[in-house]
Parts: sequence; structure tokens; C-alpha cells
Amino acid sequence: MGYNPQGIMNIYEIVRRWHQGQTISGIARTLRLDRKTVRRYIQSAQQAGIQVDTPLGEESEVMAALEGLASSTDRRKPAADQFEPYREEILGLLQVCPDPLTLKSAWQVIRHRYPEITASYSSLKRAARRWRPQHRFTWRHETPPGMQTQIDYAKMGLLYDPLQARRRVLAQKVCLATSLRRITG
Repeated sequence: MGYNPQGIMNIYEIVRRWHQGQTISGIARTLRLDRKTVRRYIQSAQQAGIQVDTPLGEESEVMAALEGLASSTDRRKPAADQFEPYREEILGLLQVCPDPLTLKSAWQVIRHRYPEITASYSSLKRAARRWRPQHRFTWRHETPPGMQTQIDYAKMGLLYDPLQARRRVLAQKVCLATSLRRITG
């Protein structure tokens, strides 16, 4: 199961149900959480001084005790931090005028130049996504009618081929702009 941060209200609900005597499996099933997640928050609540045999107290008191349990949305990314001192150098490798490098090649170059970097290529991809502008540009190529034919192939599905005794992909050519009268006529 992936990272699933719980808000303070969900943590309070976990502790409240546990304090009322519900089982970990029952809480997990009701709140649609993993049992290990429920168990971890219950153990953390016990470390914060909340016990089953004592009254739970007011909601504000419990929330104040549980406030440190809520996970922060600003998780530290130590792997991406390794690339931060070399940010300009990496971006420079990606923008070399005659022959720019791909991100994978830039990662290999940086790892070769600086052996202290242990972060993976995936970490560099995440860091580079934050560094690059989020603008995506498209260029629309306009031609007069009948001067260009564009063809695309579409997957139609699978069809049984009796000659090869197997199922094969059935594709169809789709002509998008087919006015060939000016070209041939």
C-alpha cells in the first residue's frame, strides 16, 4: 500500500474507536485503512499517554496530545536535495546548444563527476520536474486544403488469425485530411 497520510480527525477517530473497545481489524475495516496503519497510530497514542483504562477526555485535549501524530504534507526529499547544488550544471547539460543531453545521460554524467551522489535517476526526474517551467508548447502546422494527407493508425481490437493460429491486433488506417484532388488533378 502506498503512502497515505492521515489527517488529525482520522487519527482522533482511530483513537476514539480503540478507546471504546473496537478491535484493530474492525477499525481498519470501518475507516478503510490498513491494519498496520491503525496499529501504528494506536501505539503512538499510547506513547502520548492515552490509555484505555483512563477516560479519554475532551476532544480538544485529545487533539492537542495527538497533534504531533498528524503527518506533515511537506515531506523532506533527501534524494532530490542531493541534486540541488548541481542544479545549474544539470540544466546546462540539458540545454547544450549543438547536442543537448537527455535527462538520463545528464544523470549519468553528474553521477560520474560527483561520486558522493547516491540518488537514483527517478529522484532526479522528480527534482527536474520542479525545476523546469510547466509550460508546454505545441505548434500547429497549417496547410491549404488538399496539400497534405495525414494518416493515423487506430487499434480496433484483436482478431483470430487461422493461418498463424493466434489472436492478432487489428489496426485500421484513418485518413484525417484527404483531399487529394489538388495534388493529383
